[in-house]
Amino acid sequence: MQAVPTTRIAVAMTGFGAAIMEAVLTFMVVYTAHVAGDLRGGGGGKRRGFAATALGAVAVGSVTGACVLSAGSLTGASMNPARSFGPAVVSGDYKNQAVYWAGPMIGAAVAALAHQILACPTTATDAAATEPSSRHGNVETVVV
Repeated sequence: MQAVPTTRIAVAMTGFGAAIMEAVLTFMVVYTAHVAGDLRGGGGGKRRGFAATALGAVAVGSVTGACVLSAGSLTGASMNPARSFGPAVVSGDYKNQAVYWAGPMIGAAVAALAHQILACPTTATDAAATEPSSRHGNVETVVV
């Protein structure tokens, strides 16, 4: 019977340090995905071409690869709770699962907030121009 490979933190790392590392890694990947996929960033909301879309995918893949290469030996560079929880369920070894849940969730939340607040803030003129009568944010109605 083969052993199931699970993500583990290095002996030199503490649980708190590993959670911070996972949060930072997840922040980098999620922030890159937000920037690459944001239509407000370039072109004034116009539909982007194949080159911009392909370069965004290459950027996200490159950042993910760099994160795995830099921290894979320390924390396993999971950056996704499901990526660590699945093997843990199969193997029955749930040691340090909080690292792989808390770190990525905090990192992703901070990345989303940083992108929303710092990178693409909504000014009063933008809000008035896009939604003059609604005060509930961006809501689209889908009729089926």
